Amino acid sequence: MDSNRFPDELYATTPAPAGDDLLLRAWRLIAVGQGHCPLLDGDLVCACGHDAEHVLGCVYAFMCATALAGRRRLTIGYPGYPARTSDECRLLQLVEAAQTQCESLFEAHLCWLACHDLRTIVAQRTRTLANALDHCGLRLDTCH
Repeated sequence: MDSNRFPDELYATTPAPAGDDLLLRAWRLIAVGQGHCPLLDGDLVCACGHDAEHVLGCVYAFMCATALAGRRRLTIGYPGYPARTSDECRLLQLVEAAQTQCESLFEAHLCWLACHDLRTIVAQRTRTLANALDHCGLRLDTCH
């Protein structure tokens, strides 16, 4: 990634969005090819500080793994859409299960999402993303 992607002037005292809202916004922007949105950069910096680039990299890796290993094409809402799709809720629940280390729920969501042969990749990327969010103090509160 560009070394100036997150310049020092972005590190402000703006309130950070909730973890699930931030993750959802990142997924949607990346899905439509707008992952380099300055507003997303600002939100990531507010929420993650100097770890913003690492978290964004984990989001990209997670999305690539789910696209590669998915059983079917997932429905992702467009940026700015106020509601969450059922697929978005399940993806958020998968990451939340990794954060809370609820293995039975994690495995159930993983079985729903990924084909058998590639579940290990999705599990690794999901846990890496969950750990990166945890490190920044971002806990998910999903669509239960």
